Amino acid sequence: MIIDIHTHTYPDKIAGKVVASLSAAAENTPPMTLGTEDSLIESMKKAGVTYSIIQPVATRPDQSESINRKVASVHERHPELISFGAMHPDNENYREIILKLKADGIRGIKLHPVYQNVPFDDIRFMRIIDCCEENGMAALVHAGKDIGFPNGDDIIPPERIANVIRTLHPDKLILAHMAAWECWDRIDEILEAGSFYADTAFSVKPDTDPQNYPRLMEKPAFEALVRKIGVDRVLFGSDSPWQGQKELVETIKNCNFSAEELEKIFRKNAEKMVL
Repeated sequence: MIIDIHTHTYPDKIAGKVVASLSAAAENTPPMTLGTEDSLIESMKKAGVTYSIIQPVATRPDQSESINRKVASVHERHPELISFGAMHPDNENYREIILKLKADGIRGIKLHPVYQNVPFDDIRFMRIIDCCEENGMAALVHAGKDIGFPNGDDIIPPERIANVIRTLHPDKLILAHMAAWECWDRIDEILEAGSFYADTAFSVKPDTDPQNYPRLMEKPAFEALVRKIGVDRVLFGSDSPWQGQKELVETIKNCNFSAEELEKIFRKNAEKMVL
């Protein structure tokens, strides 16, 4: 079994427009699917992925509840897809939203401080993550720089991530993009603050790289970072449609990880979060 903890889809009617806009903002990074649920499922079949976890982002506080009304139906339509909930730091009723998600069987939320334009160690994020922890729910957070926001580098740098971990001591915080996109040389600042989980999304350059994207880690650097964070703390994530699931699965399988370690990365570490 392979669980992809970090994917994105958009409604069929707007997926093309949304994906094109995001691609243009992200240095014309080419998408690897159409951004629809059906195209993600087709990608999963090619990659041997059993479950994909969709990570919706609320860019305005009024979007959270409308997004969350739809997330449970994703799994009903497609059993191989599971969605986290959406949350914005300006949702004053964050506790009510989290409790409703929990009652609906949703296992976590997605936060994106850059898109939401709030520093990660702001009290508004702190209280949301703390509430998730109280209710046994995961929080997956974009971490580090964002390719689409060159002026947002001060929103989720390692020192802000470390502040959150040092303050809250979270058990189910997942830092996307190997904990600090393009700040990987500063990972010790985060590790010194306490424990966390990291996903592999859009971090390592695939052996076969159809995107030919230069800002991803080469495989030896990726392997070293996995070891530093700890194999027990790394979850497979592709950031689909922004990285090909098949290419990424094959690349990680070709790293110097044992069968037991691959099982943790591809399945075991994620199971406690989503199943």
